[in-house]
Amino acid sequence: MNRLIDKLALKNDDWINIVKSFGADEHTAKDVVQNMYIKLHEWEERGNNSILYNKDEVNYYFVFKVLRSVWIDLLRKNKKYIPTDNKKIFVKSNEQEQSEVDFTIGLKEKLENMHWYDKRVFDIVCIQGISMLQLSELTGISYYSIKRTIKKVKKHLK
Repeated sequence: MNRLIDKLALKNDDWINIVKSFGADEHTAKDVVQNMYIKLHEWEERGNNSILYNKDEVNYYFVFKVLRSVWIDLLRKNKKYIPTDNKKIFVKSNEQEQSEVDFTIGLKEKLENMHWYDKRVFDIVCIQGISMLQLSELTGISYYSIKRTIKKVKKHLK
């Protein structure tokens, strides 16, 4: 059994509470802690010695920084994440809903007049939320080509 993971697992509840203090719910906190275990295990395999003091004691500050970085990475990947403590419910009026419907219909009409490639790239990046870099890596299309396409579509929609 891995000595580092055994030592870290003794403080599992503490790690979860630390992530909860960042604003995560219970389930998300457990996911972040699991990702921290994976990251620290990989670092140990590469020979990183800053995880333990004197090969016996866990470097709590280092673990805290790893938890914080994993949490921030999660927030960056999912920009729509709202911590459970801060959720608010907004009620829309019928006028707001109607104006949103009119805007959406106008947007769809403008998109229909565009080339299929431009529509598809815009849909993937702006509506589905895949980053331009991810799309570039998945398809082999130049990042700057995708960026120019998005810029062109946004200009057309204005």
